[in-house]
Amino acid sequence: MAEGPQPKRKREEEEEKNGGTDTQGGATAAFTLSDLRVRRVLRESARDKIVFLHAERIGLSGEGTDAVVILEKTPFQEEKIPDLLKKPMNAELQMHNDIYCTFYLSPPPELSEIKATVVYPATEKHIQKYLRQEVHLIRETWEDYKNITLPFIQSQSFSIQVGFLGHWCSLLGFLGVSELLWKWKGIDCVCIPASQLIPPAIQPLSPYSIWRSEGDNQSRDYRQAGGWNLKCGRRRVWVYNILEKKAEADRIIHENPDPSNGFVLVPDLKWNQNQLDDLYLIALVHRREIKSLRDLTAEHLPLLRNVLQEGKEAIVKRFGVSGSQLRIYLHYQPSYQHLHVHFTALGYDAPGSSVERAHLLADVIDNLAMDSMYYQKRALTFPLRADEPLFKKFQEAGKV
Repeated sequence: MAEGPQPKRKREEEEEKNGGTDTQGGATAAFTLSDLRVRRVLRESARDKIVFLHAERIGLSGEGTDAVVILEKTPFQEEKIPDLLKKPMNAELQMHNDIYCTFYLSPPPELSEIKATVVYPATEKHIQKYLRQEVHLIRETWEDYKNITLPFIQSQSFSIQVGFLGHWCSLLGFLGVSELLWKWKGIDCVCIPASQLIPPAIQPLSPYSIWRSEGDNQSRDYRQAGGWNLKCGRRRVWVYNILEKKAEADRIIHENPDPSNGFVLVPDLKWNQNQLDDLYLIALVHRREIKSLRDLTAEHLPLLRNVLQEGKEAIVKRFGVSGSQLRIYLHYQPSYQHLHVHFTALGYDAPGSSVERAHLLADVIDNLAMDSMYYQKRALTFPLRADEPLFKKFQEAGKV
């Protein structure tokens, strides 16, 4: 079977349910890897030296909570390579034939690091994501996007009747309050102008909306008789923790704070920053209404040009890697619905950098400069795993 698209950014996704998970600063209470018990191997790659495990942590009640553990052998660090031959270690001769010898080495711990990424607590969706699956290419027209993909994205949200909360937001807007955060039934909520969430072409009747921190998509208001019916999607908590400097503030490489045309540049978790061969950074835009390539128009050119130019300048200043040695691109479909741009070393075969998923940012800028509605007109190709719900939607529509 073919392997699925490689995972992108791996992070904990916190879900507070009636005050359930104990969190502090957006992260789950600390635990050690020894607390986890391996249940099965989800997938492994001999080429990438990586394995994905389904594990669980047994609580005091004796019940297990699912986790995903990703174990990856780190790249060689050039300055440490001489120590591999100098330091005492076990060297087992496997084969000797004429001028060729093969040894198996058991180097000391400091020369044999393994990076472990943990997703905890993990949902069934996380576990399925890392299972080995068949992959199919989807050719999505604009009509397909409107009729299949976008409704699917929106279906991942859910409606709630909030009654007075919606009117409370309207009152805040009237009083000139631009943003207010609060907890509602144990879930983070924010009341902000709908214009910050929804493109003008599809503004709701109310200028304000409630946004709930549980999912991929921003909220949308629809005024109905007897109150407010709000679409509330899962918020990408880790993204907004970075943008709001609630987490990883010390890892920010560069920030343009402009709310419309600014972004934050941070190292991707796949890069340990010990060598430049696998350099990998992510630019997260401040604007929260832009989900993906499909939302981009010429209006966003100043933002995209800032990401391209300032991102390159920040990387050459900090790491000494020039723009001509970088691969700068967007994914479609993205793994999370908040516009972000990937910066990777050109010589690094980064996950998701293949032609069926990656779109070079410079090409995106040129396309939008040529035609503002370019990505609302053209067909886009992307891979989907056979077990993904969106793939099933395309199957049901007879598109696969």
